[in-house]
Parts: sequence; structure tokens; C-alpha cells
Amino acid sequence: MASKELQARCRILAERISESAHIVDHDPSLALYRLQEHVGKSLPILVNRKYVMLEANAGLQGACFDVDNALLLDRPVDEEFVVDI
Repeated sequence: MASKELQARCRILAERISESAHIVDHDPSLALYRLQEHVGKSLPILVNRKYVMLEANAGLQGACFDVDNALLLDRPVDEEFVVDI
């Protein structure tokens, strides 16, 4: 009889230890800490990348503007100044 009682207590104790290990393993504050570490490491890189992309975008817009102007100047003068009399 004592062995069944001992087995039941051991089973309950094992379940409690397992629950405690699971809670410690899946602790939300630890997950948030890891997320904060990741954001702290990644954010400066992303900000630099954003400014590099903005500079590239500005350069491309300037180049597109220049190409559009060159195409407009390449048209024959007769097409630009057609006057109906």
C-alpha cells in the first residue's frame, strides 16, 4: 500500500517539476527580453539601410528626370511647335 501512495506522490511531484520547468522555459518576460535584444541589435542596421535606400531613391528620381528631359529635347522641333493657322 505504501508503494502506491509513494508512486502517486512521486507522480504529482514529477508533474509539478515538469510544469515549473515548462513555465521557466516559456517565460514571457524572458521572451520579451530576447526580443528586446534582437531589436536593439537590428534596429541601427535597419535605420542605416533606410537612409541608404532613400539616397538611392533620390538619385534614381534625378536620373529619371534627366532621361525624361533628354527624351523631350530629342523630339523634332516641328512636333513641338505646331501652329494651326
